[in-house]
Amino acid sequence: MTAFTIPFLNIEVKWYAIMIVIGMVAALLSAGLLFKRRGMTSDTVIDFAILVLPLGILGARFYYIIFSSHSAWFWALFKFWEGIHWLGIIVGLIGGFALACLAVKLNPLRVLRILPAKEGQKNAPEGAKDFVIMLVVGLATLLFGAHLFWLIFNDPDESLYNLFNLRMGGLAIYGGVIMGVVALLIVCRVKRFTFRQVLQVLDCAAVAVIIGQAIGRWGNFFNQEAYGQRITDAAWQWFPFAVKISAANSVDGAAGWFHATFFYESMLNIFGFFVLLYMGYKNKNKPGINMCGYFVWYGTVRAFIEGLRTDSLFTAGGTGTFRVSQLLSMGLIAFGVITGFIISFKDCNQRQRLLGYVLSATIALCALVWTVGQLFENALTVAGVLSVGYLVAGVALVAFSYLTPSRISRFAGAATLTVGVLYLCLAGAPVWCLAFLAVPAVVLVLALTFKGECVPCALTDTSYEEVACKE
Repeated sequence: MTAFTIPFLNIEVKWYAIMIVIGMVAALLSAGLLFKRRGMTSDTVIDFAILVLPLGILGARFYYIIFSSHSAWFWALFKFWEGIHWLGIIVGLIGGFALACLAVKLNPLRVLRILPAKEGQKNAPEGAKDFVIMLVVGLATLLFGAHLFWLIFNDPDESLYNLFNLRMGGLAIYGGVIMGVVALLIVCRVKRFTFRQVLQVLDCAAVAVIIGQAIGRWGNFFNQEAYGQRITDAAWQWFPFAVKISAANSVDGAAGWFHATFFYESMLNIFGFFVLLYMGYKNKNKPGINMCGYFVWYGTVRAFIEGLRTDSLFTAGGTGTFRVSQLLSMGLIAFGVITGFIISFKDCNQRQRLLGYVLSATIALCALVWTVGQLFENALTVAGVLSVGYLVAGVALVAFSYLTPSRISRFAGAATLTVGVLYLCLAGAPVWCLAFLAVPAVVLVLALTFKGECVPCALTDTSYEEVACKE
């Protein structure tokens, strides 16, 4: 949907772009305030934004293209055997040399003797390892640059133009998050931040990103996209539960009411924003906890929402059976839980309680979501009955973990998880339900593996306090 047209240039400005920009501004303002609260200058956010924003947009675009039916546009960048250009060879040589030097922590200008050598610093390659790294990086950059310029001047399929043509549509938030984290780490490396400072930056970024996502989702409303299944019951055909989609934007070519999944995700992200702010306030001395909270929160939200959407990206270039975002969500949830589990609790007994809480809450959530789905279908099936039993088992596990948070919670978790897996197989549950099993499965493995020993002690053979002191 067009918001306005720029005079004289005849360029249409879309509401989608406006909402994305507003989300970016909100994220930058939030990050600036959080940076200042953690003892860093608010101007530091500008240093990060210079690299994070462009790489984040590229990552969002590339992620979408790679897992869509247009993946050939992306892979065309690396088919250097199809053609190279002489201008690209020149640029590739220069750029390849510069990147090769930077890869081994060398200043290219000092290597070329344009700047004088500096005592106490590395001014030339040292050993075979440096030469091998420089050779690989330089050759790869040369080939990429030579082929890139060939695409610019001779691309028969317009792959390069279509790849970067954002006005065609197609951005995926997970790609932006992945490349945004990479950009953050690069800037932290350049600024020589300590590991603790890097975690603090990631904590600030987590809070900023989730509020930016909440606002940016409203761009999908104006574009009439990212909606869910059709709603045929007139009693539920009202906003914000549902959204009316025109025939031109409908997945089945007929106008009607569909699940407003963009709204669900936006509201859940706003709630997650305040949850993360509270977590950061209560855990000032635990850097990294907000990052873990974001992965668990948004991974769970996205795994649920993705199961309702009709425009998901699937594996195998859109022809597979698994939704890419749900698979990635499973990994993020597992990573967030394990990492947060390790850094959050100094006491082994507290860790054992956390095992019981995470197991029971996750199992109960899985059962509750599936039960609601059964009720919407107006069918009390075997799957619905089993899901109720599954929910009761999860609640019982909560009580067990409160009473004896060690051995009983483990065996109860193992039994409930086994029943849950059998139930999901028998009920023919959709793939996205498996996302909720990722957390209890990983945590249960840790519980049964380390046998009451805290995870940091088992992994490092030392205490949490000693690890913190060394850090």
